[in-house]
Amino acid sequence: LKAGKDKLIATSARKLLNGKLKRYGELTSFSIDTTARTMAGQVALKGESAVLDVSVGQYEVSRDNESLKLVVGDISTSREWVNLVVEDLLKEQPELAAIEITDPSIAKLLETIL
Repeated sequence: LKAGKDKLIATSARKLLNGKLKRYGELTSFSIDTTARTMAGQVALKGESAVLDVSVGQYEVSRDNESLKLVVGDISTSREWVNLVVEDLLKEQPELAAIEITDPSIAKLLETIL
């Protein structure tokens, strides 16, 4: 049952993330483990021949008034320079780690893991 739920959430999250990433590339694979609260995926970046592996070592879903947010932490990638950029950005603008969920169907799905 858990594996099916994780796969359903991953499919919906991939849709959301591809909408945010379309300018840069496409999320070609994505998985989530709701028990360990981890995520992993591969991004095919425009102009790059190799995919970018991305992992999120922790996440939480939170409700703030009427909005639902996915807050990610412990982000790492297969490219050192990307890791450094992410680290710098999140240090300067920690709010970037919180993704507001605006799609009602994705929000409903994510509420199941609150």
